[in-house]
Amino acid sequence: VPPVVSSVTAGDGSLTFTWNAITHGGDTYRIYWGTDSTFATAYSYTETPSLSYTATGLTNGATYYFRVAGWIAGTEESTTNFSTSASGVPGTSTAPSGLTIASGRSGMSVSWTAPSSSGFSGVTDYVVGYSTSFGGSYTTFSDGTSTTASATITGLTSGTTYYVRVAAVNPSTTGSYVSDSAGVLSKTCANGGVCALGDTGPGGGKVFYVTSSAFASTGSDCGSSCYFLEAAASDVSGPFTWCSTSSRTNAIAEGIGNGMANTTTADSTCTSGAIQQAADYVSTVGGVTFTDWHLPSKGELNQLFTNRSYVAGLSLQFYWSSSEFSNPGDPGYVGDGVWTQNFDGGTQYFSYKGPNTAGTRTVRAFG
Repeated sequence: VPPVVSSVTAGDGSLTFTWNAITHGGDTYRIYWGTDSTFATAYSYTETPSLSYTATGLTNGATYYFRVAGWIAGTEESTTNFSTSASGVPGTSTAPSGLTIASGRSGMSVSWTAPSSSGFSGVTDYVVGYSTSFGGSYTTFSDGTSTTASATITGLTSGTTYYVRVAAVNPSTTGSYVSDSAGVLSKTCANGGVCALGDTGPGGGKVFYVTSSAFASTGSDCGSSCYFLEAAASDVSGPFTWCSTSSRTNAIAEGIGNGMANTTTADSTCTSGAIQQAADYVSTVGGVTFTDWHLPSKGELNQLFTNRSYVAGLSLQFYWSSSEFSNPGDPGYVGDGVWTQNFDGGTQYFSYKGPNTAGTRTVRAFG
């Protein structure tokens, strides 16, 4: 039974071949290699008792063929047939250059310049690794196959320092790694990093809504690039009626991202109540004042209920939304109702603006 070649590893001007051990009645293996797949023309050979051999002095970019058989040392006597021929192409990529990393909202953003030499047939992929110590054990970021000279590493721990290295891959081998980057601190949710449910947001509240697709919140600091909602640390003292008047304010939008615009619209009419309290609410964190707090829309209020376990101090009571009950099919409807939600069960109800009262918990969108 002939040996079976198990791997071919390319290097700069070299190929390393390995094969399986066999019982073959000899004391060595003979290896043939050359650029002729039939081995009818010039080729090289050697003998070795080991199960691998590295052929050096090869031409990068040329295809070399290799075969091995069991042998009796010092003779021309083969003890097995030759293995099926394997092939490989020597040539390795040099290291990329210009590696830069920065922490942002989506993760650690990494970019680099392609290597000056990419081996025999160009870069087919990049390997991006990250570690929590310089020169330490690196984890390869799984980003599929890409020849783009940039990546965003996700799944990192907020507030942890990371080091990054990158190598180019060609069809033969992985090239040299660029020197480890300087350490970069992964940002926390509060200062522009990745956010998860229950994290503390920039405004000092707790994150209760996370989405990978941006939503718009007109009037919020994040504008059309909002990804998160945070709830204030506590209820506004109360409970309050919704507004100083039962007249319709046309704050009727119900979806995610509509709470800020609803609050602004209703606040132009309301001089007291939950709307006015939410519109006037501010928080200051690290010297930065946040004024874009608002009463949640119907949809935002439901998200607050759904993820209430991440937010402290919510009571088993009704809470106001900023969404007026909409009934455009009724010409006589005067807009004296608002959507509320019972946090003892989760059902959303139509409630009158007054004399009914309910809890007020402000929220804000950010990106």
